[in-house]
Parts: sequence; structure tokens; C-alpha cells
Amino acid sequence: MSAPRQPQPRAGSGASRLPPAAAMALPRGLGLLLLLALGGPGAAITIPPEFLQPPELREQPPEQLVVFPSDDVVLKCAASGNPPPQYRWTREDEPFVPGSDPGVTTAPGSGTLVINASLAGRLQGRYRCYAANALGTAVSPEARVIAENTPQWPKEKVTPVEVEEGDAVVLPCDPPRAPCPPRSTGSTAASCTSRRTSG
Repeated sequence: MSAPRQPQPRAGSGASRLPPAAAMALPRGLGLLLLLALGGPGAAITIPPEFLQPPELREQPPEQLVVFPSDDVVLKCAASGNPPPQYRWTREDEPFVPGSDPGVTTAPGSGTLVINASLAGRLQGRYRCYAANALGTAVSPEARVIAENTPQWPKEKVTPVEVEEGDAVVLPCDPPRAPCPPRSTGSTAASCTSRRTSG
């Protein structure tokens, strides 16, 4: 007995056979969506660098930065993204342009703001960094810069204290106020960074 003949598509019916490679060809974007869907929530997906990506902050300034007279102010800000993000800063909620003052610059390849120590007192205040490209804007938390003078011990008259041998004695001590007083929120200390150069 001969094998049954396979039905052939009728001419003009619009039915045609596609080679497997052509049948599986998908637009690039749709292929990526299917890859993400099939990978599941636990799959590790690496997005190739040629794909557009919104900015994402990798470095940002501390909540509070205390600097002393010999210290430059360094507020870090760096973000990833494609196209590469453009950076801008605000001070006291107003646009702040590095380079508008001699001694104020940004680090090459990032948005890190560097303010010369001689300007720290005049330019202390609240700062915020923005990293933006065509897909969006990443905003850093607000950073407060405090420029402190060198701590000075208060002048006070010391009165001699006489005690008998073996007796307890209490000696008063009134140190200068700390530029960043210790305080805690729950079990973690509040963010406060102090920079001081040696020498």
C-alpha cells in the first residue's frame, strides 16, 4: 500500500510555507520583551549598552557635610545611563552653575562638585544634584554643607579644688560644640560627614 499523499496548498489561497528561520524572525524590541517574559522574575538579565537607559545614580552626596577652614567641599554625584547623563546642581533651590565662581568646578567624567576651601563659608547651604538624559532625570537627596571655624576652647577661670586623699572629685569640662552633634534615629546614626585634612 502506498503512503497517503500530503495535501498541497491551493494556488491563490494565500497559504505558504516559511522556512523555520523566517518564521522565528522577530523585531528586535519584541525579541527583548519575549526574553524578559520567558526569563521570569528571578532571571538575571543584562541589558546591552547599546540600549537606551534612563539615568541611575551611582554616587550621591551625604545628607550633611561639615568642612573645616582647610578643606575643599566635595559633593559626589555620578550616574549611569544611555545617552550619558548631563549634570546640573541647585543651591538653596536655585540653579547653581559650576564655573560661575573661580574655585568652583566639577570633576571630569561625572557631576561631582568641588568648591575651594576659601569659598566654603560663603557657599555653604543646601545642594542637590540632577542627572538627566532623554529618558528622564535622577535626583539626589538634599545635601547640607556646613563650614565650621576651627573649634576654640572657651576662656574660663579655673578655681583650685582641694580634696582629701582618697576622696572622689568632679572636674568640670566645657569643650567646644561639635560641628556635627551625635544624634540617632532608631538604631542607626543620622548621616553626617566631616572632612578634615591632615597637617
